This record gives sequence, structure tokens and C-alpha cells, in this order.
Amino acid sequence: MLTLRQRIQARRIARTCWVRSNNDPQQAELLFRSMPEMQAIDPALIILLVKLAIELWMYWQQHNISEPSSIPSEAEPGDWSGDESE
Repeated sequence: MLTLRQRIQARRIARTCWVRSNNDPQQAELLFRSMPEMQAIDPALIILLVKLAIELWMYWQQHNISEPSSIPSEAEPGDWSGDESE
């Protein structure tokens, strides 16, 4: 399970890649995986981060969101409540 901090980092990177890819999920994934932040992370964690990013991209695509807010919406995938301890 991802911590809130990891989910926030994944969302920030996913948002950047989404905007840079012109809302193309496949291109966004390629960008996401090539981000410098991903190079020093355990491969198992990368899988979880990519999974969350894909869920966000699909949500943004379904809702025609080309430039997501920098602040997560409660409706977005990812559980942004922040009630867990890290």
C-alpha cells in the first residue's frame, strides 16, 4: 500500500506527464516511467505508482480534464483523506 506522501508524489508526476503528453495515456506512461524520480525507486513500488497514475489518467480522460488541479479532488482515485499515519 502506498503512503499518502507516495500517492501525492505519484499524482504530482502523473499530472505533469498528463499535461506534457497532451492527454495521451500511453505517452503519459512512457514519460512517467522515464522521470528521474522513478530511477531510484524499488521496481515493486514503481508498479504501484504507475497503477495509481493510470487510474488518475483514466479518470481525467473520462472527465475531459486536460489540466488537472494541483490539488487532488476527493472524487479522484487515490484516497486523499490523509488519515493514515506514515
